[in-house]
Amino acid sequence: MAVGGLLAGVSAADNELPPIETFKFAGLPPEQAAKEMTLPAGFKATLFAGEPDVKQPIAVAIDDRGRL
Repeated sequence: MAVGGLLAGVSAADNELPPIETFKFAGLPPEQAAKEMTLPAGFKATLFAGEPDVKQPIAVAIDDRGRL
């Protein structure tokens, strides 16, 4: 009964989900995403695999130096 009393005071607006997070470069093709990366001077990003070839990257290993 206490739970029902608590829910009775909640309006429909309170039950709305927060907005979906948006990412500045979401949806870019892999080639364009590599071009848009911000890197330190002297570094470059090279695309070696991207969608649709990579669908669910679940086996990724990163070493102690941050290398993929």
